Amino acid sequence: MRQIPHYLIIGSGRLSSHLSHYFTLSNLAFNIWNRLIGNLEHLVSISDVIILAISDDAIPGFIEQNPIIKDKILIHCSGSMNIDDTIAIHPLMSFGKELYDYHIYQKIPFLIDSKLEDFKNIFPQLNNQVYLISKTQKAYYHALCVMSGNFTTILWSKLFNELESTLCIPKEAAFSYLKATTNNLLKDHTKALTGPLVRGDVVTISKNLEALRNDNFLPIYEAFITSWRKNNEHQ
Repeated sequence: MRQIPHYLIIGSGRLSSHLSHYFTLSNLAFNIWNRLIGNLEHLVSISDVIILAISDDAIPGFIEQNPIIKDKILIHCSGSMNIDDTIAIHPLMSFGKELYDYHIYQKIPFLIDSKLEDFKNIFPQLNNQVYLISKTQKAYYHALCVMSGNFTTILWSKLFNELESTLCIPKEAAFSYLKATTNNLLKDHTKALTGPLVRGDVVTISKNLEALRNDNFLPIYEAFITSWRKNNEHQ
């Protein structure tokens, strides 16, 4: 591999868009390929590193269907999958529709499942923080990421929707609540939890459960109560 690699990003989703934007801001030499762009073989031939920014389920099949990429340094971005002859580099970040500013990309931590020095060899022009993760721990790590990031998004979206559709309150009324919750977590996550669980307010919890009796989210509330109590029993 050359001292300054040439990259090929494969994919057309949000991850591909954000990586492409970060690479552009970092003055990295790269190309993009997706199924709307032809001549994969040529782009592979002029590239040193192939980055599979595609869905987890599609990664193994894409590699098998395109054996020409196996001769390159092959990177995939799955936080949970282990694939032979590849290196997993997972960004610990959520990527929205809007692209980010350069300084935000620079602060994204990456987890790698090979060796820490591999990241610097593959991306010599990037200075992101990198952490090593065992292949045996990746699925657990990714499950934690999904629960904390994706599942809380579902809960906040539920609040915003119900405020507007059921209670006739603008969703913006809850933005300060969201910001305070986030700030409290950042300051000290061990003391950030508030509400009836922490207070041991059984009456309020019972009223909450009764109010959710016909709501699909009732099992979620019940599961959080059970999980929180069991977790505290072991601490």
